[in-house]
Order: sequence, then structure tokens, then C-alpha cells
Amino acid sequence: MADKYRSFQEDLFSIFASAGWQAEGIATYPREFTNIRLDSTQGRAIRFSIIFSNEGVNGNSSSGIVQFEIFTMLEDGPSAISAIADKLDSFLARKSISTYTNTCSQFFTSALGLSQPDPNNSALLKTIYSIGFQYTNTGAL
Repeated sequence: MADKYRSFQEDLFSIFASAGWQAEGIATYPREFTNIRLDSTQGRAIRFSIIFSNEGVNGNSSSGIVQFEIFTMLEDGPSAISAIADKLDSFLARKSISTYTNTCSQFFTSALGLSQPDPNNSALLKTIYSIGFQYTNTGAL
């Protein structure tokens, strides 16, 4: 069986480690990072988690959703959220990436949820952005 979970995770991480994403200046962390400091990220940050939901042919493919928590300063209003969601779309929506031979991670369309004050910090606005994906290891089929 292929290392589909690790391979997909590395594909996703490579996007946020890229020079293009780094130039956007939006700190992006895996969900396990719970203490995000917005004062050092220009008042905006993203935390994400990968949710695998379906195992494909012979265990060599999978699909699911990547869920992003977008944090901005409450005073910046909804336009800051929309700008970050548009940036995520430009890097993910309807794109394919592969960091390994014979593998492909494809992203589909996104969804943006309603914004609400962050329960842990009332100065922050938190919004959920999610995008579906399909990972396939064609070399293992």
C-alpha cells in the first residue's frame, strides 16, 4: 500500500512552503498549532486540518476535505476574510500538484462559511474555508 496520507500531506505542505505562498505573508499552520500569535502575522493567520473520508482502489487513492480556519482581526471586517479565501483559491482551487513520481493531488472547488468571533479571543474573527481533494498514486494501481 502506498503512503497516501503522508504523500498528500507533503503535497499540501509544499504549497504553503512555496515562495509564492510565503510572499503572501499569511502565517499558515497545521491544526495542531493551537497558539497562533496574530501580532507577528500582520493580523491574519490560517490553521488547517486534513480530513480523509474515502479510500479508493486498492488503498492507493483517497479523497476528503482540507478545512482551514482563517483568523483576522475583528476590526478588519469581512473583506479581509474574502481576500484570504481568494488567495487560497488561487493556490488550490482546480489545481493539481505532485511531489512524488506517479502521484497526484487534485483540489476541487471551495466553500467559505460564515464568520464569527473566535471563542478564545474576541478580538479575532474566525471563518471556515474548505476544499475537496482527491489523491491518487497511479504507480501503485
